[in-house]
Amino acid sequence: MTLLVSLKLANDKLLNTYLNNESFTLLDRNNDLISLSLNSKDFYATYKTEIKADLKKLILQKEDKYFHFHLGFNPISSSLNVLSKLGLTSRNGSSTITEQLAKILLNNENKRTFKNKLQELFYAFSLELFNSKDTIFLMYANSIYFGNQIQGIQNASLAYFNSSPESLTKEQMLQLVATINSPNYYNPKELENIEKAKTIASKANENYFLDAKQAQANLVNFKKQGVFPLELNSFKNQNAKLS
Repeated sequence: MTLLVSLKLANDKLLNTYLNNESFTLLDRNNDLISLSLNSKDFYATYKTEIKADLKKLILQKEDKYFHFHLGFNPISSSLNVLSKLGLTSRNGSSTITEQLAKILLNNENKRTFKNKLQELFYAFSLELFNSKDTIFLMYANSIYFGNQIQGIQNASLAYFNSSPESLTKEQMLQLVATINSPNYYNPKELENIEKAKTIASKANENYFLDAKQAQANLVNFKKQGVFPLELNSFKNQNAKLS
């Protein structure tokens, strides 16, 4: 019973962090975006409620092809990680999507210790115990860091491609997927991004990739939305105090 309570508390902590990580947005009467603020991690994060099936498939193939069959961790990968930390092998196992989500929400991305890895396993299991696979994947897709202060599929699509996730070409989806492991080096405004994207899928149309210069221009335009007029900053801060 004590273990179950601890797992429930762990899950609730991550869900609360996830909800608090979404940026403050200001919309007009037509539900169009007027402005977008940075969240507590200095990222732009706007959450989607559904992810395009083709994009979801690409992410799962690249990041966690056994996602629907495990309880938050892959025993083989986890064993390799433990052996690697003990210096018994040079191979590292890849983290599951649920582990990656736990790492992001625990703010452990840059704190790669054995203790943190065990902590992430516990929190990953708590997520699996109390949430559906669809919910976990959606939280992950909304939490992925894509470089340049951009977090989540929604803002990555808008910032780099000036497009909604639903309108991305397959090649542009590959460009986003190629970003996940090294967002600072392989995001779409970097020249290496397209070559990295090509390694993920054997069939890709060169004409449907977006070049780095255009991605950079789109990013600049996107970030202009993050500048609040003084009176709106005051409004935002007052609302934050009331919530």
